[in-house]
Amino acid sequence: AGDPAQSGRPARFRPCPGGQKIKPCPADPLHIIRERMSGPRRSPSISGIILTGFMGAGKTTVGALLAERLGWRFLDSDRVVEDRAGMTVAEIFAGRGEAAFRALEAETIREIVRGEPLVLALGGGALESAATRSLLASLSSWRMVFLEAPFDILVSRCAGQPDRKSVV
Repeated sequence: AGDPAQSGRPARFRPCPGGQKIKPCPADPLHIIRERMSGPRRSPSISGIILTGFMGAGKTTVGALLAERLGWRFLDSDRVVEDRAGMTVAEIFAGRGEAAFRALEAETIREIVRGEPLVLALGGGALESAATRSLLASLSSWRMVFLEAPFDILVSRCAGQPDRKSVV
């Protein structure tokens, strides 16, 4: 009883006009993620999480960490395509062209999302393909998260990495 702020305990709820109570906004923006994804549990309504964003946004890094936290498998679509083709993304672009790469990428993503719950990092240009966009739009039990970073950070993360296409 009493006001939690005066008792020295953090407030779990704050009163609103009309007597309703709502949770306060956490100071740490990752609080909600930690609270809701703090173990190998998963919502029965979510089959997977797809991370998208520009090259260098951190999809692979964030994806691996998120999958570990959830107890799920992590896949990077570019790495799966490379394993299947036996060559790097840059080599596929140079030898077969972008259209062939995008077709292989769309087929790979289609197969990946049929399996077990996982976190999937898409290649930076995956959403350029109409087939991939259509497939992802049909996945009602998957959640897509766009990761962003300032342009200068994206460029600095990609600089000097020969296997990455130019971001400029």
